[in-house]
Amino acid sequence: MKRTRTVRPKIAKLGVLSILITVLISPSTRSADSFQLKPSDHKRCLPVLRKGLHGDEFWPSMHAAESLYKVGWQGSGSASAGEALVDAFDDSDDVRLRLMAAAALAKHGNAEVRTKAFRFLRETAKHKPDPDVFRIAVWILARIGDNSDLERIRSREQDCRNHPLAVAFIQHALAALGDAEARSQLIKNLKATDPAIPTYAAVFAGESGIQRAGPLLIRQLDDHNADARIRAAQALIVLSQSKSL
Repeated sequence: MKRTRTVRPKIAKLGVLSILITVLISPSTRSADSFQLKPSDHKRCLPVLRKGLHGDEFWPSMHAAESLYKVGWQGSGSASAGEALVDAFDDSDDVRLRLMAAAALAKHGNAEVRTKAFRFLRETAKHKPDPDVFRIAVWILARIGDNSDLERIRSREQDCRNHPLAVAFIQHALAALGDAEARSQLIKNLKATDPAIPTYAAVFAGESGIQRAGPLLIRQLDDHNADARIRAAQALIVLSQSKSL
């Protein structure tokens, strides 16, 4: 019998848009050489993603779909995506949805729209008091920002010392923008006991081309947390596919 899942419409909409937007703003892997992933370990990655896609937990399933898209097993896109993004940015009362829409518009919109979207992202990253909000803006700027965002992002670390995940987001964003100390910290975060931290560290290790994360990512394929396994599989495939600059 076909398994069904009940998901609140707002959460489902946010999840689907998060996949679309993450794909749209994902950077090219920054790496001088590809990570040499053994065929036996490579074979383990795709089943992890496929199993996650059909799992019972909603967000790991969404993340598995995103990961499969990013490493090359994608389906067709939506012709109305642009309109949906503009509507979400202009009209949504959900700040998370506005941030994710702003992310895609900042990268793909016209000059006026890009300026407006980047202003919103940078003001949120700099001034919003809630770590659960400004860490999303930080996550986005890590992908589509530039060196001018380093100090803006770094300045928020003191505002979230009681929020380890927000601190990790800041560290990973700095690592993605090339900060050497933060890249070393990202490696340490792959060993964190809070499963959310190595999960997100894996994403940025892959996207930032941090080759020395490879052995820890292989170990993470056996993690008890489904999302951590999914992100490790994604990162390993991304690292193994990266080409010499």
